[in-house]
Amino acid sequence: QKDYFVAIFENITERKNAEMALRKNEERFTLALKAAKMGIWDWNMESNIVYWSPEVLTITGKETFDGTVEGFSAIV
Repeated sequence: QKDYFVAIFENITERKNAEMALRKNEERFTLALKAAKMGIWDWNMESNIVYWSPEVLTITGKETFDGTVEGFSAIV
């Protein structure tokens, strides 16, 4: 009986570089929001979930946010 070994290699350098660039851009964006004392929110209408950046909590004076549209409406 013979043993066989199969290996597949893929160069992921380009993907890793793109991921690193994305992380750096996210860090810069977060720094800009903090410096400007601004925040962002995003509502996914399909899942009905609202995302708030931490700066929005600071701006509104809230410590927590439940991520729901109802919670968003109550604060705004």
